[in-house]
Amino acid sequence: MTMSSALLCLILISVAAATTKTPKDVYDIHDCPAGFYCSPEAQYSQRTGLRAVTPTSCPAGTFSLAGAWRCTNCSEGYYTTKTGSSYCDVCPKGHKCTDASAAPVACPLGTYNDLLEQVECVPCAAGDYTPRDGLTSCEVCPAGHYCLDPAEQPKQCQPGTFSLTKQTTCTPCTDGFYTTQNGSSFCHICPQAHYCSDPTKAPIPCPAGRANNLRGQTGCAPCEAGKFSAQLGAAVCDVCPAGSYCQDAAVRPKLCRAGTYSGSGQTICTDCSVGYQITSLGATYCDICGPGHYCPHAAAPQELCPAGTANDKLGKVTCDICPPGSYTDFTGAAYCILCPAGQICPNPAESPTDCPISPFRGATVCVDPDAANTIGKK
Repeated sequence: MTMSSALLCLILISVAAATTKTPKDVYDIHDCPAGFYCSPEAQYSQRTGLRAVTPTSCPAGTFSLAGAWRCTNCSEGYYTTKTGSSYCDVCPKGHKCTDASAAPVACPLGTYNDLLEQVECVPCAAGDYTPRDGLTSCEVCPAGHYCLDPAEQPKQCQPGTFSLTKQTTCTPCTDGFYTTQNGSSFCHICPQAHYCSDPTKAPIPCPAGRANNLRGQTGCAPCEAGKFSAQLGAAVCDVCPAGSYCQDAAVRPKLCRAGTYSGSGQTICTDCSVGYQITSLGATYCDICGPGHYCPHAAAPQELCPAGTANDKLGKVTCDICPPGSYTDFTGAAYCILCPAGQICPNPAESPTDCPISPFRGATVCVDPDAANTIGKK
């Protein structure tokens, strides 16, 4: 090879070296590719007239455009996890980007993010929750549940409590209300004829002797005197009927015995007054003893006045003995009969007998008609 040939070959190699771009190539800073940076302190080549620089990849979390002498940090809410990036990715919704060199982190339970470019997630409001990571919104705590911790799933309200939507606690049922199930959104009002002393249990029927005609009650009222309720679950107490008495409000009425009576609403029966009687059970009144009769016992039938007696009045317990000069020779007489003329009545219970002499009407003995003690008349 001649001298001239060797020189030509060296020139061609030099030109090729100056124009071929490889990772180790030398560039002018203005030709530094995007995603790389080229230091301005690179040495100037007198031979080529160019600065000798080697491009360096931008690290994760940074980027560069073409011709950059340094890399730019990703702005807040942007990231890039690879080297040599020419741009940063925007942090997506439902995530946060606190480290520009790391991948976005899904918003943890109890937080959310509904915007792009965020470095932090937003906590859920009270009464809201998130069922999983990486959400753009929180969900409202459903009725019948409570959400004390937004990072936890809703918990059901226990029996005796309830909740509306968006609650952090369950509300106890007020007096007179109840709920026996888990997860109730409201409490039931205690019905009539029942009481609800425990809000976690079903209504209990009013016991015998008590009643309740209102809703929402924690107890049943005892029956007033003269009223009763013999069965469970009474809304009102019944009035004790006439002819009966109700000493125990939990027991059915009992009939008044013979010789007594009652009106409605009574706790005891009243004894018949003197001269009155009733023989039947359950009487609402007593019968007055009639003329020709007497009533010594209120529970027994009225009795006829015996012979020799009479009664012309109502309500008598005894009959009057016929006075001298009169008689009744039969039972049930209202009046005594005057002994007739010419007869005597020594026994008021027997019929008159004829006088042997000097008859005088009304005389109990036959006497001389001129005698001063005559009680009869001709």
